[in-house]
Order: sequence, then C-alpha cells, then structure tokens
Amino acid sequence: MTESRTLPFDLFLSDIKEVEVGRYQEIITALEETWADLKLDGKALGLAAPQIGLPFKVAIIRLPGKSYAIVNPRILRRSNSYIVPQEACLSLEQAYATRRYRRIRIIDEIDGERTIRDQREALVLQHEVDHLNGITIYDRRRRR
Repeated sequence: MTESRTLPFDLFLSDIKEVEVGRYQEIITALEETWADLKLDGKALGLAAPQIGLPFKVAIIRLPGKSYAIVNPRILRRSNSYIVPQEACLSLEQAYATRRYRRIRIIDEIDGERTIRDQREALVLQHEVDHLNGITIYDRRRRR
C-alpha cells in the first residue's frame, strides 16, 4: 500500500469563516507547526487553514526568500493576461491544468492592499485564496 501525500480534507465553503482581527496568530502557528511536522519545505508553496481542518480564512505562503501569512484575503483585481500552469495540491492526488492571472491586486488583514507582480507569487496566492473560498484546482481545471 502506498502512502497518500494528500491532506485529509478540505472544508466546505459554508464551514469557512473570516477570523476576527487579533485572533489569527494561533491559526498561523498551527499552520506553521503542520508545515514543519509534514516537512513541506521544497514540497509546497502554501498551506491554508481549511486543509488542516481549521475553518478560517488564513493561509501561509512559503516562497524562496519570502514567507508570510494572509488573513481574510480578497482578490480585488486581476490582470488581463493569464497563464495555464499544471498545478499540484496537497489536497489532491493529481495535478491539473488551471487558468491563473499573471498579476493580482489583493487585500488582507496583515499587509493591507497590494499588487502582486511576480507571476509565481500571484499563482500561489490565487491557489490559497481559492482554498479559503472552498475551491480546489479540481474545480478550476481546464477542460480540453
């Protein structure tokens, strides 16, 4: 029997709620501890609270040279251009081709409003925000 590399569950959209300002640090700590326990460095670029059973709009992003958390994020704008990457996910066994925007404007409780111009970072943020909205790459897959 092969060991599954997927996380046990994602929560339904109706179960996921915004976190009150000032109460999110314990959720970030739980995400960071799970990241360390699962030894995700080099295997993943982000982890969302619903992926570990916590029904809150919190995620951590771990890009080379840049790590941060997002709390109650919303994507405000998307660029006109997009890419179609093969995306993998800790919640699913298979990678899927998805459609992601090259640049986004996002707002969250920690860093406020900002434009993400780095294509890889924009892709990771869109992926994690989707988790916080009850959406997976399976839902976003491009049908040929």
